[in-house]
Amino acid sequence: MFCEICGKEIDYDARVCNECASLEYIKREENTSQRVKNFILKVGRFLVDFDTIIGIIVAFLVMIFFLLGAFGAFVPDDNGYFGSINLAPVCLILAVVIPIIILLVVVIWHYFIYLLIDIKDSLTEIKNSSRGN
Repeated sequence: MFCEICGKEIDYDARVCNECASLEYIKREENTSQRVKNFILKVGRFLVDFDTIIGIIVAFLVMIFFLLGAFGAFVPDDNGYFGSINLAPVCLILAVVIPIIILLVVVIWHYFIYLLIDIKDSLTEIKNSSRGN
């Protein structure tokens, strides 16, 4: 690596240029690193939000499926009998219970991921503040 100010060769692990005592290249590397970390964080949060949207859509489709099953139980068969009428209450219960379970899992997953991100950010802040002291 070379110093951005004087052009002298610098060890990769060096914190300061031995010739001009410049810190410019280190600041530039930290800014680039911070931009990459922020980008990864934004992509991760987008994926968590995307998972939430998919979970809501799946819960809605499951609810529609079981409601159609419940209402389909009231359609008579070829002989005019309602042979599957006893499945209507089960389908109605499942139309409510399963989407609620799906949404709870999605919400718990959503907040768990955000909790992990917040813990990581907090630990990074603590680490950076301890370096400054």
